Amino acid sequence: MRRTYRFGMTNQDIVAGFHETFINPDDAAFPLDSEGVDGYFWQTPPVSTDDAIDELAPDLDETRRQAIIDELEGTYHHWARRSEVDTIGD
Repeated sequence: MRRTYRFGMTNQDIVAGFHETFINPDDAAFPLDSEGVDGYFWQTPPVSTDDAIDELAPDLDETRRQAIIDELEGTYHHWARRSEVDTIGD
């Protein structure tokens, strides 16, 4: 079940919801590709951190939005939707 932003959620709640919905390319076991987005061969469409946060928390104020994006982009800049990764090979 996807967790979306509700008034009163902390940044940690939003990040937790993000990780319930999106997975990084290493954990998705995407192979490396020097010419691919962020160096991976994406088997699902990559989603930028900005777009993912906007999808989960469209009404988030800009200061909090940017703080969350900065935290997440400390590791990856693009993500895969877990729901799409779970269907690879089906």
